Amino acid sequence: MLAVYAVCVYPANLHHAFGHVIVRGMPNSWWYHAPRLAFQPVFVWWALYAGEVIDWPGRRRVKPIRPRVFA
Repeated sequence: MLAVYAVCVYPANLHHAFGHVIVRGMPNSWWYHAPRLAFQPVFVWWALYAGEVIDWPGRRRVKPIRPRVFA
């Protein structure tokens, strides 16, 4: 859900950065917007990785073999 949220608010972050939206109490410079926009995809990846939806890049997830139990 965190990954979905981060993807959904990304357009708002782009609008805030490029639309010169002024919000009282928030900085309006690229020192604020550039790291925020650059880190957002990393945050999405981290949320998916922490939720075990995806694995580390370049590594395949190996599922443990469980013996079948027949009742």
